[in-house]
Amino acid sequence: MVLGMSLLDVLLISAALLAVFISLFRRETQILHATAVTLVTVAVLHVFANGLRWQVLPAYLATLLAIGALLNSRRWLSFVLAGFTTAFAGVAVAATWAFPVFKVPEVHGEYAVGTTSVFLTDNTREERYTEEAGDRRRIALRIWYPSDEPSSGQKRKYFEQALVRSKAITTGTPLPWFTFTHLDKISVQSRTDAAIAEGSFPALIYSHGLGIGWSSGNTPLVEHLASHGYIVIGIGHSFIGSSVIFPEGVARFDPATRIAMNTEPPEEIMNIYREVKEIKDPERQLEIYMRAMAMMPISIKGKVDEALQTQINDQQFVLDSLASLASSTVDLGPHINLTKVGLFGMSIGGSAAMITCGDNPACGAVVNMDGFHPDQTQLELRAPSLTLHRSDNLLVKVNFDRAKADAYLLEIKDTTHFNFFDFAMMSPLYQRLGVLGSIDGDAGLEIQREYVTAFFNSYLLGQYSPLLQGDMANKSRHAILNRRKRASADGEATYGRDLCCQGNW
Repeated sequence: MVLGMSLLDVLLISAALLAVFISLFRRETQILHATAVTLVTVAVLHVFANGLRWQVLPAYLATLLAIGALLNSRRWLSFVLAGFTTAFAGVAVAATWAFPVFKVPEVHGEYAVGTTSVFLTDNTREERYTEEAGDRRRIALRIWYPSDEPSSGQKRKYFEQALVRSKAITTGTPLPWFTFTHLDKISVQSRTDAAIAEGSFPALIYSHGLGIGWSSGNTPLVEHLASHGYIVIGIGHSFIGSSVIFPEGVARFDPATRIAMNTEPPEEIMNIYREVKEIKDPERQLEIYMRAMAMMPISIKGKVDEALQTQINDQQFVLDSLASLASSTVDLGPHINLTKVGLFGMSIGGSAAMITCGDNPACGAVVNMDGFHPDQTQLELRAPSLTLHRSDNLLVKVNFDRAKADAYLLEIKDTTHFNFFDFAMMSPLYQRLGVLGSIDGDAGLEIQREYVTAFFNSYLLGQYSPLLQGDMANKSRHAILNRRKRASADGEATYGRDLCCQGNW
C-alpha cells in the first residue's frame, strides 16, 4: 500500500497524469488515441477489481478529464484540462490517504478463526429504550471461535451493511455520512460459519463503548484471541452502540443518550475536571471527581448510568445463556468450557465488565480497556484483572489499589481513549487532528493484543507468561508500565515490583 492506495489505485492515478503529459507534448493522433484507450482500460479494470469507493471518484473524474485532453484539438484546452486532472488526482490521493483500505492484522494462534452471529431476546426484561409497551430486550452477538479448517467459509468483510454502519458512526460528527462505506472492501481474518474445532474452549465476553462502539470494534484483538483457542462473544448492545443490526431492522444509538453525551457540563464542573488532571494521587483524584459527579445534571449522568446498567444486565444475560448458545449453523454451547469464562470491554464496556465480574464466581478474569465510571471504584475485585489505560487516566489505579486478587495495570503512553479500539487503524488523519495519540496506531493495537492474550492465557489456561512476569525487557519503546499486585493467602493485597519495559515495538 502506498499512502493507503492499492497498486491499481496508483496505476489509475499515474495513468491519468501520464496521459495529460502526453496530451501536452505529443500531438500524434495515433499516440493520443492509443493512450485514451489504455486509460479507459485501466479505469474499467480498476472498477471490476477494486470496486467503487468514494475516495477514488476524483480519480475517475481525473481520468475523464485526461481523456478529454487527449482527444480535443485545441492545445490551450488541453492545458486547462491538465490542470483540473492534476487537481482531481491530488484530491484522490488525499482521500485515499485519509480513509484508506487498511489491512486487518494477521492472527498468530494455532487455530484458524470462524465467526457467526446470534440474536437473543431476554424475555425477563422490558426494553427501556423503546416506547412500545411489551418490547423485550434484544441483543445481537458477533462470535469468533477456533476452527481447524482454514479454508472453510467465506472471509468476512470488516463492515457488513457498510452504508448503515457509516451513517451511524458519522451521526453527530462533522464527517459526511458516506465516510466509512469503503470498509466493506476490507476482509478480516475470520471466516463466516466455518466449522468449529473439536474440543472445549474458554469463553470471553466483550462489550463495546458508548455511542461510537460496535460488537466487532476490536476486531484484531478478538480474532487474535479466537486463534489462541477462545470463543469470543461480542455483544451488540442495542441503543447503546452506534448501530446494532438485526434481521428485522437496525437499533441505532439512543438519541436522548447522544444529546446527553454531547452536552458540555457546567463550567464549574469543567474546572473540577481540570483540577483532577493536575493531581497525581488516584485516591485524591477520585475524591475530587466524585464531587464533580454529585454536581452533574441528572439529564447527563442519568443517561450514562442507564447505559452502564443496561450493559451489565446484557453481560449477565449472556453469561446465563452460554450453555445453550448456537447460531443457525454453529452449535457453540457444547464447546464452551463454563468453568473458564472471562469478560473484557472498551470504555464503558470495560467498566461494565469489571462490575459484572466483581465477586461473581462465574468470572475467572477481567480486562478493562481504558474505561472509568465511578461505580467501578466501589469494587474490591476478587477475580484477576488487567487494566489498560492512557497516561492521563489515573482514576483506574483506584481499582488496582483496592483489588483482592492479582491485578495488572498497563499504561500505554502516547495514546488517547480512541487508541483502544479499531479507530486506531481507520485513518492517519485522526492522529494529525489529535483524536489519536502519537503512537503508531497498529503498534498500539499490537501491544494490546499481546498483553490481553497473555493475561487470559495465564489465568484461564494456566500458561506461564513471560510478558506478565516482566521477563521480557525491551518489549516496547512506548514505556509500557506493567505493575503487578498479588493477593496473599489471607486475602490482603501485597505489591510486586514495578515493571517498566522499553524497546522497539
